[in-house]
Amino acid sequence: MLRLYTTLVIIKNVMPKNEYILSVLRSDIQAKSLLNHPFYKDLWNQGMLSRKALEDYTKQYYRFVRYFPLFVTNVAINTPADDPSRDLAIRNLNDELGRNAVPHDKLWEQFASKGLGISREQLLGSLQYSTTGQLIGKLDAITKYGTHAMGSGALLAYEDQVSAVAESKDAGLREFYGVSDPEALEFFKVHAVVDKEHKKTWEEIIRNNVHTEVEGKRVRGALNDSLDAQLKFLDGIMDANDLWKLCAAK
Repeated sequence: MLRLYTTLVIIKNVMPKNEYILSVLRSDIQAKSLLNHPFYKDLWNQGMLSRKALEDYTKQYYRFVRYFPLFVTNVAINTPADDPSRDLAIRNLNDELGRNAVPHDKLWEQFASKGLGISREQLLGSLQYSTTGQLIGKLDAITKYGTHAMGSGALLAYEDQVSAVAESKDAGLREFYGVSDPEALEFFKVHAVVDKEHKKTWEEIIRNNVHTEVEGKRVRGALNDSLDAQLKFLDGIMDANDLWKLCAAK
């Protein structure tokens, strides 16, 4: 931790302020990496999830995937028309809505159906956990009522990690859970690629709009609120399926 702090101090002294805040945000994301959560690290990637837990996760995550275009829309609306980054946000939105391909929520439905035998009706009819609702509510509030830079911070917290998480999920599904149908895994194939570009949009908006320490703190707060809500979402899956004891037994 001392080494990381020393590194950031050195970076702060030689970087422009907006580049410095991006380096801090990347450090925060690394410190709260989703792939280090026990749900992925100890269970998904070790083949330890039950079929029920995997189906439960699929139903909860579907709700988040369906709402995600709304968060992108909020940021695009809040980005001034004369900011070149606005076009990038709209391009991200077009990807989410499938205007150039398949909508991302439909890709998740495809995974649920062809990979796990879960129908769209079952996805829609599932009970939403409080932690799922809190994640959706948190990102909606930040992207709707915060500045476009704050909204970008909240979405960067997610899309900076999606490519690596998608690749990890894909590998685990193939190795441990008997899912190998290319159509079932298309969601993960797409997100392993497109979100590497999407995260650049949020970085660009932050780079163009964060010029003071106060603005940087607000964006950092939004990013960490998003990170915490994402981790609590996974906690909710762990709680509902009594998965913590599996980690304790390892």
